[in-house]
Amino acid sequence: MMILGRCFNSIMAAAMVLVVATSASAQTNVRAWSAAGQVFVVWRVDATAPLTYDVYRSSAPVTSTAQATLAGRVFEPEWTGARLKLVSGSATWRIPAAGGGTYQLAANEGLFVYTPRAGASEYFAVVKNGITAISTTNRTAAPVAVVYDPVNAPVTCHLQLSGTTARDYPFRTYAMWVDGRDDPSDERPDFPVLANAGKNGAPHVFTVYEPQGGLPLGPYPATVCLHGGGDLGSHWSWNPESFHYANTGAVPVGGITVAMDDRIYFAVNGVVNPDRPTYWFGWHTALDPVNNTPPGNNALVVPYTMRRVMWTIDWLQTRSPYAIDPDRTSIMGNSMGGVGTLLLSRWRPDRFSAATSNVPVIYTPDPGQRLSGTEQQNLPTTEIGPDGQPIRVNTFFDYNQRLSPTQRDFPLTRIYKGRCDESDAFWSGDVITLFNAMTASRWGTHFYWDNRDHTASDWTTDNPTTPCPDIGQWVFPVRTERPSPPSQARFRASQSFPGFFNDDQNPALPGRQPSLGNGSVSDGDPWGTWCGYFDWDVDTIFDTPTGWACTVFLVGQSMVSVDNFPGTTSTTSVTIRKPRQFRPAAGTSIAWTLRDDRTEAILQSGTTTAEAEGLIAITGLTIPKDPQRVRLEVRTASSARPGDLNADGFIDIDDLYAIHATLVDLDGDGVASWSDKDLLERFIRRYELEDMTAGRR
Repeated sequence: MMILGRCFNSIMAAAMVLVVATSASAQTNVRAWSAAGQVFVVWRVDATAPLTYDVYRSSAPVTSTAQATLAGRVFEPEWTGARLKLVSGSATWRIPAAGGGTYQLAANEGLFVYTPRAGASEYFAVVKNGITAISTTNRTAAPVAVVYDPVNAPVTCHLQLSGTTARDYPFRTYAMWVDGRDDPSDERPDFPVLANAGKNGAPHVFTVYEPQGGLPLGPYPATVCLHGGGDLGSHWSWNPESFHYANTGAVPVGGITVAMDDRIYFAVNGVVNPDRPTYWFGWHTALDPVNNTPPGNNALVVPYTMRRVMWTIDWLQTRSPYAIDPDRTSIMGNSMGGVGTLLLSRWRPDRFSAATSNVPVIYTPDPGQRLSGTEQQNLPTTEIGPDGQPIRVNTFFDYNQRLSPTQRDFPLTRIYKGRCDESDAFWSGDVITLFNAMTASRWGTHFYWDNRDHTASDWTTDNPTTPCPDIGQWVFPVRTERPSPPSQARFRASQSFPGFFNDDQNPALPGRQPSLGNGSVSDGDPWGTWCGYFDWDVDTIFDTPTGWACTVFLVGQSMVSVDNFPGTTSTTSVTIRKPRQFRPAAGTSIAWTLRDDRTEAILQSGTTTAEAEGLIAITGLTIPKDPQRVRLEVRTASSARPGDLNADGFIDIDDLYAIHATLVDLDGDGVASWSDKDLLERFIRRYELEDMTAGRR
């Protein structure tokens, strides 16, 4: 674990411990109070830890658990804050106090957090697992005034620790406690159901990392980071100076990175599993954390973890201290986190500007103590797919399948795979099948491969025990900047983009080049990309009901040498993905041209037909390497060029005069405003400074 630097400013040391005057104490010091939409139950733990502490509630001072309602159970890693202690070994939970301020738990105190559904006056009791007796020694001395006010006192996240790492990256670690219910749809207005009843009140943490030198003026971009499995996978593994994910380039520059955490605690044969994630997915509704058994064939699976991540993103974007730009929120992950990236970006594609998945497992993961059933069971989930039917588990883990019932397209997605991967995500014919299938589906996914192994910290060194030289060429000797947070910040969740597919970088050779091979490490090119060298100008995209236009090119002038295309041109095809306005009816005749972006000379042209859901596909394009760029213009056959407001065949200063006179929606946001005028002017004047510098004007 990374050691905190000299500037670490533990809130624990500075927090004021308040005495809660409204809650009396019993001999075991069981106390409870309402604050911030939840009830916080605190007690003094026993010297010998039980398997769980069980928390009950009742309207009267009962004497047996049989007379009360079980609120929830917590394991030792939960009541002590094991995932919080990854940041600081002496950390304890920090919670809101009843009368304002904060309460810092002592090292010998436990915590359970209950989310109410109505106002009430209730006693809370804490017993060891297996004990049924309740008395004044293990319950609150007086009833607690339970407050339910989702509007004025919504459930929120709570700051636990803040500080600065050794290399001066400020950070803040937060916690939230989930609401678990038997009915996954029985949600509060302010808080969804994030667990089944057996895991009610479970804590989860996440850490926000800020740029060196502090936050920029908002709104600024955010990258959500999902860790892999194993004991090193955690929210703290994404520390910007940690060795574990350093090779991913996930450093906050110009915005923040948000490292989520995925752990669920349950017991098997009386032993708590300290290293059990959910694959960023969820579990079945009947999960018993004390006596966990695999789900039956009639079980229902809920993507609780995906819900939690999305609720946390919502909180960060709307109620946190951070001025996050919702339109520039991207997601990335490694291994299991790469799986989570492909789950969330397909489930809520409208919420993410870009997604980067490193070395994901490419089939339904089937670890021991299965939480969502086996591949053979393929259990139904609560989520409804585009066909109006419940999505089954295997469909979630088939990355070529659409999940959203309303969003046709995925965000810009990059997938990196390693040919020397020694894990369950190993290079095989399944990888080739997936890449080919996603290419055939024309999602616009960028595929990358090299000789990396599975562990991110090992991508720059060779392990002589592996059967191939396991150094990732996209990482060493020069690391690509394409998946980095600053690079992903260029894109917008609400903006359309060219979805490249069928990239062939050497049409003179048979088959698509470079070659993936047949799944054997000894076959195909050792490293390369399909579509990963393509780029586009995000600042001059036109998106109207009758046309779409975008300037595209192959990367050729990057300061990072590995990102530059090694040739001069590549042949490809394009679909228009995430269009705001240009979604013509199926069967509509479409005309397209590919022009030299500087001279406007027509290089290629043709016609096509709009497909189902307004999908447009243009095939056989030849794209040059930057600094040469081309402008792809697509329009309904009877319409003028996108941006040609006076329909004279040119996009020039006359069109700028026209939009000054009458504003027109060019960017597709549904509003004709001065930003559309700025967009048109930006396009018309795009070479003006360069020409003046070169003496051409």
